[in-house]
Amino acid sequence: MVLLLPITSFPLLAHLMGGIMVAPASLLPLGWLVVWFTIFVASKRQLPAESVPFLAFVSLAFLSSAVAFFREFPTFKAHHLLETEFSGLITLGVAAAFYLVSAAWLSDSPLQFEQTLRIVNYTGLILLAWSGLQAIIIVFFNSHYPKVMVDIQSFFSVRGLFPRRVTGFAFEPSWLAHQINLFFLPVWMAASAKRFSAHRLRLWKLQVEDILLVGSILTILLASRIGTVALLMMVAFLAIRIHLGWFAKIRTRLKKRLNLKFPLLQFLARVLFFTLLISFLVLLYLLALFSLLVTMTNFDPRVARLFDLDAIKINFFDPYALFNQLAFAERYVYWVTGWRIFNDYPLLGVGIGNAGLYFLKYLPSYAWVLVEVMESVYRLDAVMNIKSFWVRILAETGLVGFSAFLSWIVVLWQTSRFLETRQERLMNTLGLAGKLALIAFVAEGFSTDTFALPYLWLILGIVSAAGMIARYNSPATDNDLLPFAAHPSSSHFGG
Repeated sequence: MVLLLPITSFPLLAHLMGGIMVAPASLLPLGWLVVWFTIFVASKRQLPAESVPFLAFVSLAFLSSAVAFFREFPTFKAHHLLETEFSGLITLGVAAAFYLVSAAWLSDSPLQFEQTLRIVNYTGLILLAWSGLQAIIIVFFNSHYPKVMVDIQSFFSVRGLFPRRVTGFAFEPSWLAHQINLFFLPVWMAASAKRFSAHRLRLWKLQVEDILLVGSILTILLASRIGTVALLMMVAFLAIRIHLGWFAKIRTRLKKRLNLKFPLLQFLARVLFFTLLISFLVLLYLLALFSLLVTMTNFDPRVARLFDLDAIKINFFDPYALFNQLAFAERYVYWVTGWRIFNDYPLLGVGIGNAGLYFLKYLPSYAWVLVEVMESVYRLDAVMNIKSFWVRILAETGLVGFSAFLSWIVVLWQTSRFLETRQERLMNTLGLAGKLALIAFVAEGFSTDTFALPYLWLILGIVSAAGMIARYNSPATDNDLLPFAAHPSSSHFGG
């Protein structure tokens, strides 16, 4: 299943499922893994406690979908409520299967953690090699791909190669950035930071994960803008952690060396020193960000629009025109539409998969001048979607479902925090990987809105399994750090 993760729209599977775009090849081995999971549950084996709020979210999503039948609901072209709900609930079931199977499999076989991470590295190496070859053609051959590359891509994806943008084996560049940011990059970044490797191979002081980390960062910069934002958020998180550690050491040394007699002078000296230090770091971050944006203008014309200050100044107080100038208006329009749906159905939403039926009623007036919207309304047959996971959950499950999902995210953050306190370097690494994946999801949640992409569910399933294993071996004095303080034997789900 892990080896097939880079393939998001496998043509054979997409054809069998009616020509849909989201058809990850990892669904193929997931089928028999679900059979294994059914036997696992029937034998009353324990699931990680982190699965409880997730199952609550799934239950509430079914409830909101059931309530939708008791309202007057619109239709979109030939699509109707029963069809869209069935499709939406199937994708939610796929997400649940990826999460629960990975959590159950690894919690039942803890010795397979390192083996799984090695397979992740092999998969990532293949992905980065193919993406790197695309980057070479883009930079040095002006995106003139040889026929053999086009044929290979057509075997693995229903969509062809992109000019000037790297796609890997994915349907589009943003999906490539999504899979790297939510699955591969958190693992490699955490392994590099913690100096843990699933391999014995070393190149001087470099480990395999260090090399994969550099390749993945370069790939994201050539693929997606929101993917780059997610990457920068993870880097900023690590940088802040490092600098906070430095500040603590500097404060200790400063306190020892400053021999000022008056407490007020000591306080003023520390404030002045840290103000200057923080100002320097903020300036350094801004300079690095500016340099990155200037570099990206050579590869992505959309980034170059950020430097068209005259147009930005004219449109600054008109968000629709401003986002149109930045080639982002379509996504903003979809988000606004989803927010309007949520405003009218705030408690339970309109049901999983049903937001597209309400689009024609809630589209803002500016949407009708956008070519992409016109294509979707008058030419394409597919149901329109919100293009944001966060807004979609609000629109389709309301505050009740959103609260359950957010509580699951908080629990997993606490689990990741707990894992980082473990002495075992593997668990420590998985804890940091969980934090990084959740941070990346904050940004990536504004790029994709489908439940069927497996990357978030898999990484959080791995973290959940690691949390359960760590709790079994955790001393009682650590209960203040546990997301669930009870012993795992205290419930069927594992405490």
